[in-house]
Amino acid sequence: MTNTMLNDLTATRALIADSRDWDRGMLVSPSGCLCLLGAVGVATGLFDRVCIDEARVIPVYDQLDQSPVATALAELIKVRADDVHQFPYKRATTTVISFNDNSLHVEVMELLDDAIDRLQKGEAL
Repeated sequence: MTNTMLNDLTATRALIADSRDWDRGMLVSPSGCLCLLGAVGVATGLFDRVCIDEARVIPVYDQLDQSPVATALAELIKVRADDVHQFPYKRATTTVISFNDNSLHVEVMELLDDAIDRLQKGEAL
């Protein structure tokens, strides 16, 4: 599972590495931009990036939110939120969606980089 998780996180990161491809407030924006959870959905094959109709994305939302990648990111968000040096102002931000929507693009990238780095070192998320 670690290789799959690492591949999925790397693909997620690649999808939103450019801040112009990242967004807040929607899994997939009308222009095709993705939030963090939306990028997880595309990277893991739950839906297509061009699926801009929210009605087509909503049915897979629970599956997406409970996916291994989203669950691991949520746990890492909680761990990092407890570390006052990492996210001193985000103590109440404990879900992937709330983290994405209350963060800067650089912070989302830092979270993904941390998750990828931990897996590459053989650490659990």
